[in-house]
Amino acid sequence: MRYNIEAKASMHVGKKYSITHNLRTYDANKWNKDGHIQSDRTPLNVVLTNTDLKSFFKKTFGAAIEQFNEKNKDKHPERLTSVDEYYNKYRGHAQECIMQMGDHESYLKLVEKVGQNKADEIHKEFLTRAYQNWLTDNPSLKVFSATIHMDETKDGTPHIHLDFLPVAESSRGLTVKVSMDGAMKQLGLNRKNKAKDGQNDSYSDTPYKRWLSQQRERVEALTNEYLTLIPSEPFTKRRRQETWQWRAQQKEVLAEDIKQLSQNKEQAEKDIEQLRTEYKQYRDLEVSTDDISQKIKVKSNLFSKSETVTLDKADFDILQEQSAAYIANRDRIQELDERERKLAEAEKDLEHQKKANENYCKQVADAAREKKKEAEALIKEYEDKVALSNGYVSRAEAKYREQQELNKRYQISQKLLNENRAVISDLKEQLISKDKQCKEEVAALSAENSTLKKEIKKLENYIEGIRKNFSTAIMKIGILSNVFKVLLCSHNIPDKECALIQSTKKYCDDCITQAPLTPENREKVQAISKGSHIPKVITELSETLYQEMQDAMLQDQSLGRTR
Repeated sequence: MRYNIEAKASMHVGKKYSITHNLRTYDANKWNKDGHIQSDRTPLNVVLTNTDLKSFFKKTFGAAIEQFNEKNKDKHPERLTSVDEYYNKYRGHAQECIMQMGDHESYLKLVEKVGQNKADEIHKEFLTRAYQNWLTDNPSLKVFSATIHMDETKDGTPHIHLDFLPVAESSRGLTVKVSMDGAMKQLGLNRKNKAKDGQNDSYSDTPYKRWLSQQRERVEALTNEYLTLIPSEPFTKRRRQETWQWRAQQKEVLAEDIKQLSQNKEQAEKDIEQLRTEYKQYRDLEVSTDDISQKIKVKSNLFSKSETVTLDKADFDILQEQSAAYIANRDRIQELDERERKLAEAEKDLEHQKKANENYCKQVADAAREKKKEAEALIKEYEDKVALSNGYVSRAEAKYREQQELNKRYQISQKLLNENRAVISDLKEQLISKDKQCKEEVAALSAENSTLKKEIKKLENYIEGIRKNFSTAIMKIGILSNVFKVLLCSHNIPDKECALIQSTKKYCDDCITQAPLTPENREKVQAISKGSHIPKVITELSETLYQEMQDAMLQDQSLGRTR
């Protein structure tokens, strides 16, 4: 949210910095005599990052120095260096950037509008974002310390001390070294070549100056998200002063001049008074008659013989005393007269200067009124532009809120993604373990499968043999069925034996019907069982069996009768 409070963005870069001041590790009795640092607000300060500069050098350049020494230890041992030597040589290249939003006046207005705590939170958020933007926009300007000061608001405003070192990669010497030009190149800011016509001055338009301009624009853009920005004037050798700054400066100059003239006047008056006192002393100086007689010699030709002067005795005595005093102190009186004359001239000059200063003050006041009118016109124009841009601001604020919501969702998604990555990592490890276990089981099953295949092959061969034997047996059963059929048709067999043969034949027919034969073998067996021809061997065998059976029956009958 942006508040309708006008303020400028401030950014200053220099080589002077103090870590003890930034971290408040100094002696307060020595460095805070004026009380501009409010110790009760010091706990509100925020240390965003802090690394000892020497440790920072070791971390940043240690590996590059080791690599450089290893490369040169044989051919150029005189080039060998160390982190301590490099630190002592280049630690002076560290710089500090101080950034803030507005000044003490705008800070007080914000406090009045939203309250102390909210105003502090707004400034902290601005300064933290400025630090994060620096890390993103200036990767070659390495930050080793960054501290937000909230305890200098007695006559100032919250600000950040950001200490950095320019670091660049290089193909010569150290692969990583301290270099501002190299750091600027890595930011895409190269030094321009000077044109032949002299229009492009590469010495005035340096990469560093262009970087300063860019960085200032970024800080101003960030300030404009919180307060109504007063744009800064373009940087020149002599920067333009604001009207109020010029007025204040002129007032200070005039006040100092008037103070000095007043002091000169007072001193001159004192000198005049002292000289008058001395002059009076000399005029009132008493001289004895003896001294007069010794120092004054009246010339005989002062008057003519016929001329006479008549004086009272008292006047003559006074005239003699004054004459003696004048003669005795003539040089001193002349000097005092000259000094009094010069002091009178100085007093006239002082009065003239005073009048000139009054005229100058009047001119300054008139110019101030004119500048005020111009400023009011500019303010009116600026207010019109602000009113015109309110719609854009509202949409920008809506977009900003949408972006904040998207950022929150992104952070939540990022958190879930990290959690899922951890779960996926665990699952991956489990899958690797399971995969290894499955491979071992597959190898064991493969070996077992190979063994089973061999056993199945043996069984298949065995079954094939049984199937052949079974087919042969069924064929023989078919032949036997056919024999029984022929026997029943061609021989006179007793009923009991006939029933037995028929039952046996039926069993054989059932076996033939139910047997799992191939179509070819089934056709052969059916042809055999349905045929009327009996092989000779079987006929002979059946007749022999039949005869033996008849003999057995007769024998049984004879034995029955005997019993």
